Amino acid sequence: MFDRLPFYASIQAITPIQKGYSVDKKFYIKDKDGKEFLLRLVSTDKVSNQMPLLEKIKAIKNPYISHLVDYGSLTDTTDFLLFEWKQGVILRNVIHSLPIKQQYALGIECGQYLTEIHGISVDVQCHFLDYYQQKVDNKLKNANSIDIKVNHFDTFVDHLQSNIFLMKQRPIKIEHGDFHVGNMIYDGQHIHVIDWDRSEYGDPYDEFKPFAFNVEKSAAFQTGIIDGYFHGRIPDDFFPILSVYAAESCIGNLYWAYHFGKKEDMTMMYQLAETIYDYFKGFTQTTPTWYGKY
Repeated sequence: MFDRLPFYASIQAITPIQKGYSVDKKFYIKDKDGKEFLLRLVSTDKVSNQMPLLEKIKAIKNPYISHLVDYGSLTDTTDFLLFEWKQGVILRNVIHSLPIKQQYALGIECGQYLTEIHGISVDVQCHFLDYYQQKVDNKLKNANSIDIKVNHFDTFVDHLQSNIFLMKQRPIKIEHGDFHVGNMIYDGQHIHVIDWDRSEYGDPYDEFKPFAFNVEKSAAFQTGIIDGYFHGRIPDDFFPILSVYAAESCIGNLYWAYHFGKKEDMTMMYQLAETIYDYFKGFTQTTPTWYGKY
């Protein structure tokens, strides 16, 4: 199959990568010139449905954002995505060991990357409130189809439904889709953003939804992301909308873990819901407890 890749003749080594939750097959590639790449094999409908989005991602030239080098057809059912390889360590494993001021500074850096991604012009029209209401309805239907619930489930639902009006007229931008410390590489000086697997069009505030995975390792880092993104001028609607997305994630995460995850994923989602509940003090406030000054 690999011999159908247009760059096959230049490949020196191919090594499978057994990491992550994605069903896509991933490979480390090194070519004869010593250049390194990440090859991801995906279903053909994924590429065909996202071609305009992939072209936008391919045009990003920031050296700290993983570059989409090429994509195309491999077989009747499989396409490929080729990204540049980033050297370093997963940020999740080291961020907590860095000085607090450096954690915050690296967050500022990442927030600025996110500003660049969301600054890409798109021509997508969407009645976002209608779209989001349908998304919420589907998540509630799924959550109610299983006989287990996270603690405070009714509180999450009430907060979500009482504040869903905030989603009216939200802008649509390109989202990385999984912006957290598990998808970032630290090279000793800078952070590199990797893994566009969940990229999509959506509300840019939705990009901050995985904040709990960052805060678990460094509240200073997550605070820096927000401050860097907004250049220190946070809009009044940001934290209220973030709290809605946080409640939504708690409703949907357990269903995902129940059907697609492992036993430890179920435990993690229970704990995550409890943590998010505490961050917003039972949703009696919308600014999370971890956000502060550094």
